[in-house]
Amino acid sequence: MRSARVGALLGAVALLATGCAQEDDAHHLLPVDAAGSPAEAADEALAASTLLTVDDFPSGWRTQPVPPDAGELDPAAGAQLARCLGTDSETVDTDFPHASTPTFVSPAGDAVTVRVTLAPDDGWPRAAVQHLRQTEAPGCYAHLMEDAIRSSQPVEDAPADVEYGTPTAVVIPYADFGDTTVALRTSLPVSAGGEHINVYVDSVVVRVDRALVSFSFNTQIRPYDRDESERVVQKQVERVSEALAEDA
Repeated sequence: MRSARVGALLGAVALLATGCAQEDDAHHLLPVDAAGSPAEAADEALAASTLLTVDDFPSGWRTQPVPPDAGELDPAAGAQLARCLGTDSETVDTDFPHASTPTFVSPAGDAVTVRVTLAPDDGWPRAAVQHLRQTEAPGCYAHLMEDAIRSSQPVEDAPADVEYGTPTAVVIPYADFGDTTVALRTSLPVSAGGEHINVYVDSVVVRVDRALVSFSFNTQIRPYDRDESERVVQKQVERVSEALAEDA
């Protein structure tokens, strides 16, 4: 039946999208684990104190844990991103304290994750945002997703004839939050048994003084509602801004 085929396809795509989103999160010019000095531990606690919870989402949303290695930056992928953006690897792979939310999932299967990273000053966040605002950035995101698809393992219970198209990415119009905001949308065509859908990953990065706040909004069939994503971004950015002001 058509509905069964679409349902199976969506199930496979949901798992793939989660994996791709985690790969994207790991390549948002975000750092890996902090070294653990007292100052870094304090910043990590500060970042964690700002994170959204499931109570910040509408009724019916739930959380699912993020795999322990989801935020780890693969060195080869980091080097690829650096080359694509025309920067050095230190801009991509830098140790700073950070904290991440679990994945928030809506009844319809939409997924949202947030990561807050704190640098000692605003130098690194400024550089990261500048690189993400380059005209080459959307293409770099698309290439990273394509590589993630090629290297991914087959998804259990996926339709035997599932096929993934070529990812594309574009800059999307977005409200300004914090000091600087960048928003990119990556889309992935998926087909099986004559049915065709798209997976969307909206990646939003906001600099707030010395903080870099990264959001991933993942959906299937249609992009994440921009008004709703901006509501999430505004709430998280406000918490980061207040925390940094109190810590100053």
